[in-house]
Amino acid sequence: MRYSKHLIWSDGTYNMVKIQQEMKYDRPSGVDLGPINVVAFTKTFGQRVLS
Repeated sequence: MRYSKHLIWSDGTYNMVKIQQEMKYDRPSGVDLGPINVVAFTKTFGQRVLS
């Protein structure tokens, strides 16, 4: 059986969109996310979580 591992990195923002907005409009808008429970979110897909 083959397994694959995925790494989730969460810093609370849509970085690429934020960078583009800052370049075009000199300020970001609506790109910051609230707190995310990555462990609970991952478990909803039936995945094992190593933390």
